[in-house]
Amino acid sequence: MVLVHKLDGKRHPLTYISAGVLLTGITFVFLNILPHNAWIAVLIVVMITFGEIIAMPFMNSFWVSRTNNSNRGSYAAIYGMSWSAAQIIAPAVGARIITAGGFDSLWWVFAGTCLFVSTGYYILKKLIKKSEPIAVTRVDNIL
Repeated sequence: MVLVHKLDGKRHPLTYISAGVLLTGITFVFLNILPHNAWIAVLIVVMITFGEIIAMPFMNSFWVSRTNNSNRGSYAAIYGMSWSAAQIIAPAVGARIITAGGFDSLWWVFAGTCLFVSTGYYILKKLIKKSEPIAVTRVDNIL
């Protein structure tokens, strides 16, 4: 939370979300191209952790900043259902990818997905009108 607190409010939340997802995607590429040993495993875990630390709190911050008192519950429900659906669907899809092509294929699919999603967040940031005020909701207020 120290890192999130230092970053909070300095840039648009979509900047951090995009960067965190991209870092996670780069880590999946490393799983395929770096040699397999204990030090690389530690590096991979640290990089994925930092990717999530950078992206996840700002995802919450972003959707909360887009709501008002009358629709906040709807946004929270959609976000929660999306998260839950991903937790159910992802293991099944991942298992099918592993069965069809092995773990190398899984890491490439994850890397490509992260690149696609990171690009999407970047484009979304560009599409949000600069004149539109962004209610920056501090992450520590959400938690």
